[in-house]
Amino acid sequence: MGLILFQNFCTKLAKKHHERCLSRRVWDAWHSVIETKWRVRIEKACQAKAQEVCVQLTEDYEGRISAVRTWLQTNRARIY
Repeated sequence: MGLILFQNFCTKLAKKHHERCLSRRVWDAWHSVIETKWRVRIEKACQAKAQEVCVQLTEDYEGRISAVRTWLQTNRARIY
């Protein structure tokens, strides 16, 4: 009688352990997918922001270069 109860207990314990291992495996797989999607989304957002900053800097410096060229042409005209 005691041996049968012990075997039943061990069987239930083994099943619970197996189910928990499967659940953990599924959780890890799901978490990995979500983490990968999150990483891709963040990388795209960072890349878009970096490109936006680069475009803004380019426009600012082109404006400055244009202003300096105009100033230079004006001063050259005064000298000659």
